[in-house]
Parts: sequence; structure tokens; C-alpha cells
Amino acid sequence: MGLIEKLKVLLGKKARPIPDFDDPLSTQISWDPLRSGGTNFCTHRAVSINSRRIEFRKTFLMKIFPWIFISIPFLVFIVFILKNNSDVDLTEIDLDQLIPFSWLLVFIIVGFVFMYIGNKSIVFDKGSGFFWKGKYEPGAVISKEGKGFIELKEIHALQIINERITSSSEGSKSYWSYELNLVLKTGERANVVDHGNAMKLRKDARMIADFLGVPVWDATRIG
Repeated sequence: MGLIEKLKVLLGKKARPIPDFDDPLSTQISWDPLRSGGTNFCTHRAVSINSRRIEFRKTFLMKIFPWIFISIPFLVFIVFILKNNSDVDLTEIDLDQLIPFSWLLVFIIVGFVFMYIGNKSIVFDKGSGFFWKGKYEPGAVISKEGKGFIELKEIHALQIINERITSSSEGSKSYWSYELNLVLKTGERANVVDHGNAMKLRKDARMIADFLGVPVWDATRIG
């Protein structure tokens, strides 16, 4: 039993079962979520650019989702202005009147966070021999030491795991988020995508697996 599993037992938490995919490495790696949280909708889909390159692209919902959050504070503020006085002079608004709307900044922050996440490049490229997730400048020299870059030959398998997401608010609904990770030959893991559509995630994982010539270890189909 690993250190993480022992700590969970001591804390009274149930450790996840460790699946065995007829590969010694599959029983040595962690099967806990690599990223906490997730979404209840599909955020990215794998697209085959050519025989040597696959990219994950934002879905339409992921493109408009950040703008929904960003626009909410402005819509609420406009309604406030119209409801109180359509001819109000914004320069004469007392700051005390705006304090109740300060919580709307959370929506703006969430919107920009999703926008930042969605703009990250997620690429498998045989031309350079690397996978990368993050900002990449065309023409930049990619090396093994480059931050955020993983050599394709170091990828041993793909891992699919799920996580039950429950909001802290009372009476809120919960949902499953599905995580696609790379398993390296060293046993380390790297996240690729994390969203709420299991069927599309599995289909994309199969495309990547065929592209790389590695297996898919899908823990969500066990039990």
C-alpha cells in the first residue's frame, strides 16, 4: 500500500481500487484524479490535423461559456440602472450603491479563468516528437528540457478516471467529470483534458492511442 493510500485509511477515506491492466506499471501509478474539479459538459475535442499531428480544440460551448460569466455583471448593472432611473448620471452614483454588486466580480474572474484555460494549446505532434499543453510560440525550439513539453516516446499509456463533483451549496446537484491523462514510462502522469462527457472523451482517447500506438487504461469501465 502506497503512502497516499495509507493516509486515506488513517483519515477514514476510502481509497480507490487499483485496476490491473496486465501491465506492472498500471498497479504502481496513482488512480486518483490528477486535477481537482471539472465541468459537466464537453470542453475540448480531439481533431486530426494530419497524419502527424492531433490537436484538442475548444467546443462551441467552451468558446461562449466564459463570455456568459463575463456578461452577467454588466447585464445586472444595466438592469439596476434602468430600474432606478433611466437618466441616471454614472458619475453621480454613490459607491455605497455598488457594494452589493461587488460579488459579481466573481463571475468576471471565473469567466477569465475559463478563457485562459480554453486558450491553452493541447497538441500531439510527431513532427517535433512532443506533446505540449500551454502557450507555444511558432518557430520556438522544442527540447526535452522545455517546460510543459513531453516526448511522445516517453508516453506509455493513456489513463481515464472519473471524479464525482459536488457543490458545497445545500441541495445542489452533483455530476461526474472525466479525466484523460498521459502515463509516462517513469510512472508520472500529465493531464490532457478534463470534462463531463465520457463517451466523447473515450472516443478522443482511442484516437490518441492509435496515433501513439499505446493502450488506453479506462478505470471508468471497471466494476
